[in-house]
Amino acid sequence: MTYEPIISRPVPANLAERHTYGTSYYEQVSLTTPQAFLAAAAPGTRVVIRYRIDGGLTDALGYLTGHADGECIVRTRQSDVVIPLGLVVAAKEVPPAPERRRPRPV
Repeated sequence: MTYEPIISRPVPANLAERHTYGTSYYEQVSLTTPQAFLAAAAPGTRVVIRYRIDGGLTDALGYLTGHADGECIVRTRQSDVVIPLGLVVAAKEVPPAPERRRPRPV
């Protein structure tokens, strides 16, 4: 029995077409920036936005009410938060808040 070196075997056609060389994973997958996501999101979309503040980072969770002039406005439970897009680190759409539970009977 003779063995042929693996290197000399041709690559099967079904494997050769799956591999793309010269492009990275991030080039193959369409990644958008948080600023581009916020600019494209429709008002009323529930979002969470992480942005920079003086002491580090903070989050705003609520409904996007608008965006203009390099800022976006998120309506949180407490108030409307105006966030400069230049300070945004991450942003994504989130599902609606779950319904609140009924209080237990006493």
